[in-house]
Amino acid sequence: MASSKTDLRKQISEEIRLLSPAKKKALDEELSKFLRDFINQHSFQSIHSYFPTPTEVNFRAILNEIRADGREVYLPRISGKGEMTSHKFQGPHTLKINAWGILEPQSPAVSTKEFDLIIVPGLAFNSARHRLGYGGGYYDRFLKNQSSAVKISLAYPFCINLDFPIEAHDIAVDHILSTI
Repeated sequence: MASSKTDLRKQISEEIRLLSPAKKKALDEELSKFLRDFINQHSFQSIHSYFPTPTEVNFRAILNEIRADGREVYLPRISGKGEMTSHKFQGPHTLKINAWGILEPQSPAVSTKEFDLIIVPGLAFNSARHRLGYGGGYYDRFLKNQSSAVKISLAYPFCINLDFPIEAHDIAVDHILSTI
């Protein structure tokens, strides 16, 4: 089971890497518009997100827009093996690169908080909206305590409706925003 997840992670990562810069930018802009529209159609005030890496859908501008609109935006910071804490996003200039090359907030951690919306990273998704993450289980542990939050992910069209093994601890997202 682990090898098929590992193989799929490698395959999807390679497909993303092979996107031309122009194609990736066009997809990122379209998906960002979908995300902006989704957020604006709802009354989400407290949003937990991740800060996209160069190989993920780039919606960084949307994070700044929703923060400028007066909504609270929180980002994760790895706090231990398999654990992450939530921190208020105060702008990209306040982020620092961690040991894995991921930009993380430096603001103080917030105590346990229920979010209205959680934007969840993922490499691949099946037809039941289960996600294949990066293999650390950080988000599965985080999401189990966020039962009332709406959970969404953004995905390139070749990353959805794929087949991979699901485990008991895997948590599906409520919506996947994609270009197909």
